[in-house]
Order: sequence, then C-alpha cells, then structure tokens
Amino acid sequence: MLAAAGFELVFRTLHIMAGVAWAGSAFLFTVFLEPAASKLGPAAGHFMEETIGRRKAPEIVTAIAAVTVIAGWVLWFKGLDRVDSFGDWLGTSFGLVLTIGGLAATGAFFAGLLGVPPNLKRRTSSVRRSRPSGGPPTPEQATRIARIQGRMRTLSWLDLALLAIAVFCMATARSW
Repeated sequence: MLAAAGFELVFRTLHIMAGVAWAGSAFLFTVFLEPAASKLGPAAGHFMEETIGRRKAPEIVTAIAAVTVIAGWVLWFKGLDRVDSFGDWLGTSFGLVLTIGGLAATGAFFAGLLGVPPNLKRRTSSVRRSRPSGGPPTPEQATRIARIQGRMRTLSWLDLALLAIAVFCMATARSW
C-alpha cells in the first residue's frame, strides 16, 4: 500500500510540475514572444536564434511535454485499473473528464512534436538563404517566411487551446 502511494505521489508530482512548465511555456511563447518577434522582424533574429538555436527551447519544452503526457497516461491507467472495465471508467464523470483532458494534452503534444520542428527548420533555412545577399529578403523569400510563421502561429494557438482544455479537465475532474 505504501509503495503504491509513493508511486502515485512521484507520478503526480512529475505530471503536475511538468504540466505547469509546459503550459506556461506554451502561453509565454504564443502570447508574448512570437507576436513580439513578428513585430520586430529581423531585429528579433539574434534573440530567437539564442532562444531556439543555442538554448534549445523547443527541444526542452518537447521533453517536458513528453514527461507530462507519459506520467499522465501512467496515472490514467492506474485509475482505470481501479474499476472493472474501460466502459465503467468512462461511465464515471471523473474518468470521462480525465480521458478528455488526456486526449487534449496528447493532441497538443503531437501538434507540437510533429508541427514545430519541421517548420522551425524551414524558417531557419529560408532566413539563412535570404541573408547572404546582405539585404532584406526578396519578396518571394519574405512570402515563404511569412507563410511558415503563419503555420507556426496556428500550431501554437492550437497547442495552447488544447492545453487549456487539458488543464481545465485536470483541475475540475473531481468536481463533475
């Protein structure tokens, strides 16, 4: 009994602490950093290069998200184990709301994992190709960069919305 309580305490702590860091990072990047970088244009280049390139913020946030999702699903399966069947678990409002939150967080994780890195690479490559000339990007390059940034902005807002659903579900699951 004591080992089970310790197991759950460890996974709950990992899940909650990593989830706070993930949701906070998503909020910070989506609501503040990306709009500021877009407004500053090329002037934001060094800051974004430091944040994304050297400090590896996307990789770190992805690792934190993975810890959140894995720990959450471990806890979910532990909860499922306490009832007779999957149907019984989803038949409880607690189990249903946790499942919805888990699916939302998993969707946010995969949107970030599969959407952000390829678009960051495309953006970085496009920006580097526009720099050798020493001047501003050509209209074609600027259009390509803007399109990539638009996709990343959409993914960021999708990620943030899914995380908001997940946080709401996790915070209120016992109240339904």
